Amino acid sequence: MDMDSWSSDLRPYAPLVGAFDAGRLSALEFEGLFIAIYSSDTFHRPWDIASPIEEINSAVDAHRADPALRGEDHLDEAGLLSDVRAAFERLRTAVA
Repeated sequence: MDMDSWSSDLRPYAPLVGAFDAGRLSALEFEGLFIAIYSSDTFHRPWDIASPIEEINSAVDAHRADPALRGEDHLDEAGLLSDVRAAFERLRTAVA
């Protein structure tokens, strides 16, 4: 993925999403790493860039690995991956 046009504050998100998308990270691993990056992210961005990151955060928050804890509004691993892919594509479009 060409990240030359990405500001340095966005760059940690790309390899993380790429690793999850490629199956190199489980949903729980992705969740933990995303939360670490997101919680230390203090940058203010235009809405078209901030919104997809917030969508990924919402998907992470809705993910429940344990089916017994998963309600109607929660995501399984496939749902998390689908939502992350869609939001990340919107981020890539906004940054391009």
